[in-house]
Amino acid sequence: RQAEDKMMRNDGLLAASTIKFISLISWLLLQWSLTSAFVRSNGICRMDRPQVQRMKLILCAGAAKRNDDKNAEKNDLLNKHSRLCLAPMMDYTNQHFRAMVRLISANTLTYTEMVAADELLSDKTDHNVKQLLGQSATIPEGPSVLQLGGNDAAQLYNCAKIYHEYSQKDNHKCEYTALNLNCGCPSPSVSGKKCFGAALMKDPKHVAKLVRAMDDGVEGKIPCTVKCRIGVNDSTPFSRKTYDRISEKKEYEQLRSFVDAIASDGIVTNFQIHARIAVLGGLSPA
Repeated sequence: RQAEDKMMRNDGLLAASTIKFISLISWLLLQWSLTSAFVRSNGICRMDRPQVQRMKLILCAGAAKRNDDKNAEKNDLLNKHSRLCLAPMMDYTNQHFRAMVRLISANTLTYTEMVAADELLSDKTDHNVKQLLGQSATIPEGPSVLQLGGNDAAQLYNCAKIYHEYSQKDNHKCEYTALNLNCGCPSPSVSGKKCFGAALMKDPKHVAKLVRAMDDGVEGKIPCTVKCRIGVNDSTPFSRKTYDRISEKKEYEQLRSFVDAIASDGIVTNFQIHARIAVLGGLSPA
């Protein structure tokens, strides 16, 4: 009877993930068409190819400073699969949804939902840790990234340590290609009230401190990465006119400065950049 109940629950989860997947694909197609038109008409993403190349040079210079090979294999795997990513999405990219995506694509780099540091640390029982960090027991996770959210170095260190210890246990299926720090979420409950997510882009030195803490928590054995926007705008209310007053050169220099400050010690050599600004102060588009 228990086996039948478990099978029914798994079937229900799979059906729910299927419905979410179909709705997500429809939503993404709509977003892609709308965003493409918006970018062309409003210039929200204004980086040209030479600027992108200069950003790559910054990352290469940072990587050269770190010569250990404790995470070389995972770094290679991360770089190999970073071309196509399934972005972290709350209420969507749980372990069941990622398992379905893996059945469709073996090479897509998937992200977990953002795991808030205080949520993980508030309940360290196996049940809660498995709920937040666990992977499918039947379908290999493949190239995937565990995204953490927070602005306290001690908390992020402890979260990374919990993951590291949990992944070493033989009876737990939990192995990610990399850890990631969320520096891109503009939600008022994240970047406003709790002051992390996209709000962290305003303090790159603090972000460098946070990822260093994460790296210490996993003993340097797994790459630590950053997902961010091309910049943040907290003018209230946000308008096309206020945005147009910012020069393209200044916008690029701010992003380059952000990347440079974090990549300088060689811990982070992989940035996933959501190619538009994050509008803070109440407006919360994905």
